[in-house]
Amino acid sequence: MSDELSRIRQTSVDEEQTIAALRATYEELCGFVPSRVAARFDAEAQRDPALLLAQEKLRHLAMYPEALDQKTVQLVLFGVLHSKLSDAAALHGLAARRAGASWVLSRQPGIPSVG
Repeated sequence: MSDELSRIRQTSVDEEQTIAALRATYEELCGFVPSRVAARFDAEAQRDPALLLAQEKLRHLAMYPEALDQKTVQLVLFGVLHSKLSDAAALHGLAARRAGASWVLSRQPGIPSVG
């Protein structure tokens, strides 16, 4: 690897702080950092921090839209991931509960019951 490329790939203090702040968003959302996320952060922060920052920027754009609150975003993600039988649905269900969703919402008049 050339010296220039090595210099570009080195993690700056700003990147390390940004990566720590991004990791903290998972703790805020779920109450913990899921193991797959922690493993991805650990590996990518060492291998290619710029890629990790790009992935997290995309995630941030998708998961924090200005038009929806977090409860709604997490419920939508839960529904989509649940329909795909993804194990990540459980994490988004937990995040929705932490954002204010409740089981009572599903029993409101006008909302069809399943089962």
